[in-house]
Amino acid sequence: MIELSKINHIFLYPGMTDMRLGIDGLRHKVTGELEENSLYVFCGKRKNMIKIIESGRDYVWLYQKRVKHGKFQWPECGETTQIDRKQLEWIITSLSLINRIESTKSNVKYDSY
Repeated sequence: MIELSKINHIFLYPGMTDMRLGIDGLRHKVTGELEENSLYVFCGKRKNMIKIIESGRDYVWLYQKRVKHGKFQWPECGETTQIDRKQLEWIITSLSLINRIESTKSNVKYDSY
């Protein structure tokens, strides 16, 4: 799991990214060198998957999250922008609350009279 307390920069890449890309393919989307202790966040066309590159001094990790229902809230266009830890948490977890609410609604049984 990503330890956000050690992360200095988080870069969000708006628009749609080909989620077939692995760590090397996504790395080529980043201009320049990867910054140490930074995250690079990408989203797929269907907005149901995000991938995050984490770079450290001597490592690079690739994380992926795909949701079965719903979509991530994601900007469709714009320049690469820096976001803070809280905004990343919102992106990663906001969908969980929506899914819980939606799945609760579908499981509610109504008595008919």
